[in-house]
Amino acid sequence: ANLTLDKVLLKYDPEWPEISELDGKLVFQNRQMTVDVASGIVKQGNVRSALAVIPDLFAPVAMLSVQTKLSNQLDKAAEVIQA
Repeated sequence: ANLTLDKVLLKYDPEWPEISELDGKLVFQNRQMTVDVASGIVKQGNVRSALAVIPDLFAPVAMLSVQTKLSNQLDKAAEVIQA
């Protein structure tokens, strides 16, 4: 299943910063979930791109891999990394 994400607000976990204005796509393929982000806003900075993958949604311990490119002020970027 493929879903287009258009101006989505993502509140993944209370410990993580939310992402607003998220544009991209969400793909479920077999047991894998992929979120391919084209743009968004986090901690008043810009998400230039991001890729988040859970290879096996049904694994006893699900693993999440995230790769991202951010444009932000240094202090705000540090807050995102620490979250």
